[in-house]
Amino acid sequence: MKIPLFDIDGTLFKTANPVHKNAFAYAFNKVYGVDAKQTEIRPEGMVDNQIIIEVLKLHGLSETEIKKKIKQATKTMTRYFEEHENEVNPEILPGVMSLLEKLEHEKIPMGVLTGNVEEIAWIKLEGAGIRDFFDFGGFDLNYYWRNRILYE
Repeated sequence: MKIPLFDIDGTLFKTANPVHKNAFAYAFNKVYGVDAKQTEIRPEGMVDNQIIIEVLKLHGLSETEIKKKIKQATKTMTRYFEEHENEVNPEILPGVMSLLEKLEHEKIPMGVLTGNVEEIAWIKLEGAGIRDFFDFGGFDLNYYWRNRILYE
């Protein structure tokens, strides 16, 4: 059996809402004391932890300094996102709902595979009204496997 894995932003719904971007800026300031924004880089294809590192390196922090507080940064981002989740309102892309309903009807398990922090990803899916379609997910995995030190 093949199990479909879906990216979230730009695949299941539009990503124009600024709450996730604002969560980065909030964490940069609260955790690292740096006035920075996720938009200072081209984050397409990057996972959240990698975005944190790349932006803060532009502001003179070393990767070692950044990694020491990265768990705190992602927790701060998550708290910000939770506090503003009613502002997210993701717009599901055309064809997504019918595809998810068809796969669910055929009893095909579905998962998400995203660079988002796990809690933020589930909040986005819940806000879009499609959380219940997904049984599992992989979050920020690309960065995790390349940089296990972040989580040990």
